Amino acid sequence: MRAPALGLLACLLAVPAFAQAQIGVEELVGRGLEVNPELRAARTEVDAARGRLRQAGFRPNPMLDLSGSKNVTGADNMQMIGISWPLDLGGRKDARVAVAARELAVSQARVADRERQLAAEIRMKAGELF
Repeated sequence: MRAPALGLLACLLAVPAFAQAQIGVEELVGRGLEVNPELRAARTEVDAARGRLRQAGFRPNPMLDLSGSKNVTGADNMQMIGISWPLDLGGRKDARVAVAARELAVSQARVADRERQLAAEIRMKAGELF
């Protein structure tokens, strides 16, 4: 986890010395939080959790089943069509939405925690160099 933060900081600090003085620590932190691949992946997971929360609020889709069989020796052919429509009974929808909301909250908390850790690492390394 530290290698990407350190690599990013090394790239940002490879700027000539006169430009380093112009770049503030908070600018380094902002840039680090913006381009970190781990945070991008975590933010994508938050977006996916938002989609799952939205999907959890919808009713289940009906299903259509088609099947058939053909008797080779005779004229007995059979086709069957079935429709199933799942019902949300007993508070299943509310439970589904609650679980999806908790997953979203956990994903957002992970992103916030990782952002906090990465910002602290960048500030610490910048403090050592400046």
